[in-house]
Amino acid sequence: MRSPSRRLAFALAILVLFPLALPALAAETSGADVGLVPADRVVDDDLYAGAISVVILGTVDGDLIAAAAERVVIEGEVTGSVTALAPEVVVRGRVGGDVRVASGTLVIDGEVGGDIVTSAWTVRLGPDSTVAGEVLFWSRRVSASGTIQGTFRGSASRIELGGVVRGNVEVSTGRLTAAGLTVDGDLSYRSGREAEGLAQAVIGGTVVRRAELPPNIRVRAMAVMGRLIAVVLVAIVAVTVVWCWPLTTERAARRVRSLKSVLVGFGVMLSPLLVLGLGWLALRFAPPAAGLPLLAVLAPLFLGLVAILGLTALISTVPTAAAVGTAFFRRRGIHGATLGGALVLGLCWLVPWVGWLVPLITIPVGIGAWLTAPGGQADLATG
Repeated sequence: MRSPSRRLAFALAILVLFPLALPALAAETSGADVGLVPADRVVDDDLYAGAISVVILGTVDGDLIAAAAERVVIEGEVTGSVTALAPEVVVRGRVGGDVRVASGTLVIDGEVGGDIVTSAWTVRLGPDSTVAGEVLFWSRRVSASGTIQGTFRGSASRIELGGVVRGNVEVSTGRLTAAGLTVDGDLSYRSGREAEGLAQAVIGGTVVRRAELPPNIRVRAMAVMGRLIAVVLVAIVAVTVVWCWPLTTERAARRVRSLKSVLVGFGVMLSPLLVLGLGWLALRFAPPAAGLPLLAVLAPLFLGLVAILGLTALISTVPTAAAVGTAFFRRRGIHGATLGGALVLGLCWLVPWVGWLVPLITIPVGIGAWLTAPGGQADLATG
């Protein structure tokens, strides 16, 4: 049985995918607990389906666009292309065009007349599968043992490749295993370890192994620059807050070391997890038909709570910065001490490996200090 939280989370995609159907007013639509095309029925148009499960046993003479909370199963035939979003997508019949899928699991045991483009946790192309075009994937684990006429390319943590590939193989993976593999073209893979089973494989072209990519220096430099900008922003916020509410900041700074403040702060920071847990319990025990309405209510509530905490995080560093600054810059007064403390915390944040501890500690401690400071809330309200 599929996880209800995973299943119902994908149900939200129906709201995103369905607007694609609006321009095609002539196409057929289906919305029910189970979107079913019986074995004796032919849909002479494109089909847009959204349901708990979408099952195609007959024929869709056109494209299929489907979003399901549980699974999309094609046992019959879709003469056009398939675009699907669901926790599980299974093709055992025939698809005349491309297959474009975002899912937890994609299983192909039938015939695909075009390309396969997928982002899925697990991809499995069975021994009876045939793909007339290319296969492009972003996945965690891929298993392919059918026949692929085009290029097989993508990225996955683990790839088990067999069967026949008429084109080239171009993959990036942590582990590549070849079992009963025949490749008419070249096999190129990027991995930190040698592929297994290549000695028994039949490769028509060349085999090239590339080393793993080194860390992207530009990305790391942009990350450091982003942190520097964040440090400057926090310093500006700290100076502004202490300028407007100096007495409240002093009181909050004295509460930084209080156990009560620490507990209150961490409790507030964990509130999104509490809301998420309660929402999961509600979705877990709710009937399938109530899943989508519940998700429509809980998702904005959770996102709103996270947004509020994000804004609060900027102000929450002020009491901690004032407390740190008072220890090093006491003679500068509360204004200078807060600015100096903010810069000290910012420099600590830039330290590799341990810098992540700075926001993890300062944000909840600062929130607790604001909330437990004597007269703090009243002063902030009248500031």
